Amino acid sequence: MSLRRRMYLNESADISSEDVIDILAQQRGNSEREREDIARWVVSKNFKLTTVHVWLPDLGVTAGKTGETRSEGKPIIVDDNVRQVARFQGSFGAAPDFLVLDGQNRVIKAREKGHRTEIDAYVGDKIFNRLKEKDKKFGDVFVELQNTIDEYLSGRSGFALGSLKRAVERGLMTQDELDKLRAKWKAKHDS
Repeated sequence: MSLRRRMYLNESADISSEDVIDILAQQRGNSEREREDIARWVVSKNFKLTTVHVWLPDLGVTAGKTGETRSEGKPIIVDDNVRQVARFQGSFGAAPDFLVLDGQNRVIKAREKGHRTEIDAYVGDKIFNRLKEKDKKFGDVFVELQNTIDEYLSGRSGFALGSLKRAVERGLMTQDELDKLRAKWKAKHDS
């Protein structure tokens, strides 16, 4: 159910840290853990319902997930990455600012499908303003990427292809997506 639909139905736009701990306790890997151990991952007291881009680089998702999701359609839960996990580029890279506490498989699936959309998320009050500011800047990057794609397909810019190659390197689009754009350009301009 979308955020707009949920708000229309007057469902709560906030949940507490206790609600988050309850949700985390139901995760497969947490069934044997003590509640206090789970609570160490939760920094914020309240979590506000909003949306975030699934490709936001500072959105930490740990590798090695099962690929199964038992809560399809529910908002993900994001909080401060106090444990400094989900490092980029292995154990020596920088840790992301934010960590997906619940819903990592949903984020991974959306990324694998190439979605550049927003996903419903409960975001902790300790990080809410910081995350929304980064999310807005990231949304602006995707608008710029779409403009570059339009320039490339129209043939207006000779530099657009280089920009798109850099977008692949930065993880803003896949190599497959770039290959499809190149085939589209070739079909349009070779005829």
